[in-house]
Amino acid sequence: MARLLFRSLVDDPLGLADKLPIDVATAELNNGRLAMLAITGFAVPEFLWHTPIVSLPISGFFFGR
Repeated sequence: MARLLFRSLVDDPLGLADKLPIDVATAELNNGRLAMLAITGFAVPEFLWHTPIVSLPISGFFFGR
């Protein structure tokens, strides 16, 4: 019983999930997946060229150098 009460308090304390037009859990999963792809996009060039991503020639366009 205590575990069920704790989960209901942590998940949605104000009961707003029923009033949202989108499924928040699915949106969070999609945002997490997009973040994992983004960090992979930074890690792969660093691995291939053994240079930090901000030191590459194209990074001046993105980082303002």
